[in-house]
Amino acid sequence: MDVLDATGTKLSRKIYLKCFLCGCQAQECASSRKHSVSELQAYIAKEINNYLSEDAKILVSMESKSF
Repeated sequence: MDVLDATGTKLSRKIYLKCFLCGCQAQECASSRKHSVSELQAYIAKEINNYLSEDAKILVSMESKSF
């Protein structure tokens, strides 16, 4: 998605984002479709599961301290 200023000039980032899957410049991976949708979905699902797993560990730890 392009972001424009009030005069219609395209704004760009000074620092480029890294691709989650390979670490290259994310814009290049996206524009070339270097990775499949299923690869991206698998990565996102894994990260969500990792986050939820860590969150659950914290909750269990907090519950065990309250007894």
